[in-house]
Order: sequence, then C-alpha cells, then structure tokens
Amino acid sequence: MDITAELKSLKNGEILLAEGFSLFEAMSATELFDKKIDVKLGLADADTPQKLLQSNQIKSGSQLTNEELIGLFDLVIQKITCWLNGNALAQTIYTLVYQYDDSLWDNPFVRALFDTLNTVGSQIFKTIKDAPFLREEDYNPSVFSFRNKRIPTIQELLTTTLNPLDTELSGKVKKSKQLTIADALSSRIKVLKGFCLIVQCLQQPFNAESQKQITDHIEFIRKRFDAVVSTKAMGKDMSNYQSATILKHLKSMISMRKIPYIENPYEYFSIMLNQLEAVLDLSAERNYFIIQQKICALIHDYPKNILIRAYLEQNLFKYDQFLFFHQTPWINIIIGTLNKMFSQNFDQLYQNVFKEYQDCLVPVTYEYIIKQLRSKFRKSRDFHKNYSHLSILVHHSNQIDQDIFKNKNPLMIFSYEIAVQSMIQQLQYGFDLELYSDVDYASIYFYLEYLTTILDRNRSNYVSQLTNSQREQLQNQNKKKPKVSPFIDQMHSEIQYWKGLNCLFRGLSRLYYTLMENGLIKKVQDMNHRYSNRMKIFDTCYYIKAVKFEEYTQKMNSYGSFQDTLKFVSSSLSEAQQLFAQAKENKILPQQMQDQSKDLVMICVVTSVNAMKLMQNQKYQISYKKTTVPFVPQIELIALQQ
Repeated sequence: MDITAELKSLKNGEILLAEGFSLFEAMSATELFDKKIDVKLGLADADTPQKLLQSNQIKSGSQLTNEELIGLFDLVIQKITCWLNGNALAQTIYTLVYQYDDSLWDNPFVRALFDTLNTVGSQIFKTIKDAPFLREEDYNPSVFSFRNKRIPTIQELLTTTLNPLDTELSGKVKKSKQLTIADALSSRIKVLKGFCLIVQCLQQPFNAESQKQITDHIEFIRKRFDAVVSTKAMGKDMSNYQSATILKHLKSMISMRKIPYIENPYEYFSIMLNQLEAVLDLSAERNYFIIQQKICALIHDYPKNILIRAYLEQNLFKYDQFLFFHQTPWINIIIGTLNKMFSQNFDQLYQNVFKEYQDCLVPVTYEYIIKQLRSKFRKSRDFHKNYSHLSILVHHSNQIDQDIFKNKNPLMIFSYEIAVQSMIQQLQYGFDLELYSDVDYASIYFYLEYLTTILDRNRSNYVSQLTNSQREQLQNQNKKKPKVSPFIDQMHSEIQYWKGLNCLFRGLSRLYYTLMENGLIKKVQDMNHRYSNRMKIFDTCYYIKAVKFEEYTQKMNSYGSFQDTLKFVSSSLSEAQQLFAQAKENKILPQQMQDQSKDLVMICVVTSVNAMKLMQNQKYQISYKKTTVPFVPQIELIALQQ
C-alpha cells in the first residue's frame, strides 16, 4: 500500500491512522525521519571502499608509502585495543575501510596486517563467546562476527605470510643507533608474529608447556616493543582510513555512539602482557585466600581486557571437575591452605568417610572464588544464594570439628572467615551501587562494625590454634625471633587492617546516628521498619545472630550527649588513622589494601576535623562527596548563613 501522497499532506506532529490501526498501536509506531526512531534514516549516504577510492579519500595498499604503512598499522592496533577494552566490533574493527574489500590489500605488509587481524580476531571472538561470566555489562556483544570467507589458521598465516615478510624486512634492517623506516616495519611484523603465537597458545589446554610458550612469546614481543613505540612518530595520520558509515547496516544495527578511542594503545597493549603474566602467576598459587586476592587484583588493578578476562575465566571455571587451571583438584588447594593455616595435617579429609563434607566444601569455596569475576550487580543479586550455601558449610564444619578435632575448631574458623567476609562485601557493594541514602548510613556502618568485630574474634581464634612458638612470632613482630612464615606474617598484617576498618565503622556509625538524632540528617518516620528491611539481606545467614533494632538504638544512645558522642567518634577515627598509617607502609599486604589504607588515612583525618567543627558549632548543612574508597563517602560541611 503506497501512502506517499498521504504523508506529503501531513503537518508536523500529525499521525496517520487507518482502520484496525488504533491510537494505542500508533504509540509504538515508527516516526519517519526521526534520527532516534527511524533506524533506516540516512542509509543511502553510506560509504563503500570503492566510493572512497574513486574520490581519492583513500589509496589501495600498493600505493601506500612506508610512512602510511606505519600509520595504518598503528590505526589497526588502536582498533584492536578499543575492541579488547569492551567496545563493539561494529564501532572498532569494522570501521576500518580495508576490512570490507581485500582487493585493496595489494601490498604484502597490508595483506599480512589484515590477514592477522581477521585470523587472530576470529580466535579471540570464539574465546570471548565461550567465557562463562562475561556479560553485556562487561563488553558490548556485537551483531557482527568476523569475515565469512575462509580465514587461514594461525599456523598457515605464520608459514605463508608473516615469516617470509619478516625475513624480507629483517634483511633491510641495518645495524645503526638511529632507527629507520625498515626498523619500524620489521619490528611491527615481529610484534604481530608474537601476538599470533600468544593467541594460538591461549586456545590450547593450560599446562606447563603452554605456560612456558606464552612466557617466551611475551619476552619475544617485549624485545621488539621499544622499537615499535620509538618509531611511532614516523607514521602518517591514517584516520581517514576509518569510517563510521562504511557499512550500510552499521547505523541501523548499533546505537548511535561516538567511535571509541584509546589515548595510548601501545601502553594498553603492554599492560595486556603484564595482565597475562599475572594470570600465569596466579596458576602457580596454592593458597586459597591469596588466590582470591590475586583474582580481585586482576579485575580491579588493570584496565578492562576481555581477552585476558575470558582466558582467566575458562581456566578457573570448570564445575564438572573443579580443577584449578585444569591441573590441580580444588580440594588439594583447600586442604593445603588448612595445613598451612593451622600447622597440622588435614589430609584425612581426603578419605571417603568425609565425602559428604567434601561435596559441600569444594563447590561452596569454589563458588566464592568465582563470584569475584561477576559484576557488582550480579554479585549483589547472588549473595542470598551464597549465604544459604555458606550456612550449610558452617554447619558441616562445626560437626566435623566436634567429631575429629574435639576442643579445637579449625574448619569453623576457616568457613567463618569466608562467610563473614562475604557479608562485609555485600554491605560495601551497596555504597558502590548507590542502594543507601544517608539515613541508612548509621545502621549499615553499625553492621559493618559488628561483622568486622566477629572477623577479628575469628582470627583471634585462629591465633589460639597456633603452636606457642608461632604465637610468639606473631605477637612479637618487631623483636628478633625465629623467622616468621610469610602466611603468618600476612595474617598479622591483615588483622591490623581489619582492626582499622572496625574502628572506622565504629566511629562512622555513631557519627551518622547522632547527626540524624540532632536533625542534621533528615530522619524517616518508621526507622524500625527501615532498619529491619535493610537487614533482610541476612535472612539466609543461619551462622550469625542478627542485632534487633532495640539493641541497635540502645547501643547508639549509650554515649551520652551530642558533644560526648562526637568526642568518641573523633577518638575512634584517630585510632583507625594510626592503624591505616601502619597498613599503607606494609609491603606484605596486597597492593589494593595498601592503596586503600593510604586513602582511608586522609578520610579519617578530614572526618575527624569535621566532627570537631560540629562540636563547636552545629550551624552546618551536611553534604557528601564520593571518594576513592566507594564504601566511605566523605562528609562535607556547608556553613549556614546567619
């Protein structure tokens, strides 16, 4: 049905109705020529490689100068790193004009570059698709895949293209202190070769041989990398060889977003090699708690890289076998950690009589480790299920302790450590996800104080399980005693960090409560209901007693007047500051804890100063500012005009 004539008579804002097409249906109709709704708008203006070639906006590969070849290589690396940073293929690699017409690859260097792009890219694409936890919030899943034409394997690419070109270019390189165009081209082809070999190894099952090969290939790239970076200035700007409208479907199949850009792609590439080394380093770790710390560091301390992330996930996640990096049974890691923690032999847990306990211990601890890979939103949603599983583990651990270890309770201490840390993490994520308002802060910090107190007691129970000589070593760190084992030393250092958090949460809970009671924070009517509703997150935690609202208010009101409470707050923050000052200089602690302690020192100082100001004058308005520590927003005081 042709409605062109009718459309011409329509005025702006009018809609066309027909029999059987009601106003309700019109609400979901397409508004023609609206850029946000009419996805086909402007498709006729799409570029093609031949159109750009005829208009002299680009040249074919055979016409490119050496300087342009260097610039083209750098542009391709820019697109690859943008893709690995989580952006869609359509907005990164598929904006390259040469990607759509291989007749333009009539230059050995250009053909090698784009054959490598498609071969390696297709392998990476498969790896990412098979990753267990990468989701739409972690990267932009593309409506595009790689080319449907036959893509050579990495081995074919090396044999037929990269190795002959490498030999040819290496022959043109002359020994000189001054880098030349030949050095620039040769070093880039060598980096391509090294990257191909790394991706090839990432497709193989992880073992000692593949680990050594990856390490060797990383070193191979690093030896040539300085020459690549140093000769970047020789390249010509080739930004006109990318186009946002090169594919006619591009505008209709992805959102209208700005083309992503990474300021320094070679720095990103270098960091990617460091990340890969960190994954290999993780594979050698056999301590449960250090594995958890290193996974968190891989996720938080490096820029997003979906290839490294997918490789990490594929080697950690294997529910049917519970093998760490396809080699070590997970039960071996848990029992090995217990042996080191308590300096006694837990190998009896391997026996079949403990099969039921193993069936609980292995998947629950494994799931807790894997949880670190999920996004904060998914973690928050999964906590309730984790608490149910942890409750079962705590119950089983208690039974085994009573039957086997009598008065000692090592398995309970171990499982409680995991359970309480999980609860602390959930409350902290609430700040990151902006689930709380300032009226909730007092109760949330009160519970964080409560949980860190339990954690401290649990670790004190751990210390009580040590032999006398170990306990003396732990309690006399600064005296000349026999050498302390690294695990005991780290445990002692972490105790200081958690004590600092406990003091911080104690001070903040009283501060926010007294601010609320004295009208500086607006109080809601039914605080009892709000408190109970917030703490429903722990309904499935059968291993810990919840604090009732009456106990909470009684505790909060036990410090006397507004002035006395603020004095207590200042004292608690001062104690926390001292503990964090020690932690930030402690090289034994994980880097993330050191960095966080450094920031928390300043937060304690500023908050304490603000508490002292409030003691002298209450005529302030309270506001909040985000800090580098997500679970501690900074209080700011705004003086009220007289």
